Amino acid sequence: MKIKDVQDLGFTHVSKRLGVFMVKKSYFWGLSKSGEELWNKVKEKIPNATLVEYGNNYHDFVGGAKAGSPKDSYFWVKFKIAEEVLNLDLTDSAKPVILSS
Repeated sequence: MKIKDVQDLGFTHVSKRLGVFMVKKSYFWGLSKSGEELWNKVKEKIPNATLVEYGNNYHDFVGGAKAGSPKDSYFWVKFKIAEEVLNLDLTDSAKPVILSS
């Protein structure tokens, strides 16, 4: 799965590094939340996702900061997506074909 595939599911701030995806969601009020809600959304839309970790990156209010700027507060989720393995030849010597990003 590629970054574009994850973005097409409705997640706007998506990155990927060494096979680990990261999704961010900015907020204005949400200090007491953990990011688990965002993980639940990821799991709902990508059932084969495996959680790496999630959290809340809180920043004090900065007047005039644009949404999505590094000074925003945001929830984040890091996850992996299981590779799909297809074995097209059913003989013992066949090597699996791995479909991945």
